[in-house]
Amino acid sequence: MKSLNLLFSVFLLLLFTTLTFAQEADPIKGKNLQKEMKLRPIRFGVKLGFPNLLGGNVEYLTPLLNNKLSANMDYSKFKSDWFNTEDLSGNDTDNLDYSFLDLGANYYFFKPGKGLYSGLSYSSIKFNGAMSYESDSNNEEASAIEYYDVKHSTVNLKVGARLGGLFYFRPEVGYSFKPIPKTVTSETVYSDGSRESTIYSLEDQEYLKPLLSGFTFNIGFGFAF
Repeated sequence: MKSLNLLFSVFLLLLFTTLTFAQEADPIKGKNLQKEMKLRPIRFGVKLGFPNLLGGNVEYLTPLLNNKLSANMDYSKFKSDWFNTEDLSGNDTDNLDYSFLDLGANYYFFKPGKGLYSGLSYSSIKFNGAMSYESDSNNEEASAIEYYDVKHSTVNLKVGARLGGLFYFRPEVGYSFKPIPKTVTSETVYSDGSRESTIYSLEDQEYLKPLLSGFTFNIGFGFAF
């Protein structure tokens, strides 16, 4: 959580610095251009894909580089009882906790704030989970909780297109220079206090292979103001 707060603070600082510099450089020209072309520099939307899963998106189109450079943030966070388990005391738990943060910049090639763009970003993924079970219902010592704790960060290169005006649609694909790990390690804690580590391979799942190679994708939509 501290690292997410730090990244978010850095993003806000960079955004504030960019806005201040742009306004001081030529505030009248930038405002007039945005007004004439109806650029709608503030965009709020939703994105669905990988690795963001489902989350929000905020983008601000700056006056820099003839209104073609924007600051961008994607954020996803949710808890779920997807594993449908209980702890050893029989209490329901939120056993799936996933968060994703992506901070970066986009450059629009042809039109200010519209059409084809490329982006560079830094993202962080955190996944925590717990799954409880009993190996043998007649043996209480077999009860256990299996914990997952995955943290991953990387730099990403993206290509996408923003289509529309007030309401927009945005497909996007990309590549992570540090793909998600091919294995996941869990730690099982038994009711008698003993522990055991297990390594799971993700390469056995055919549908995960493109993602393990660094491929990312998402589709988004939202409103611009």
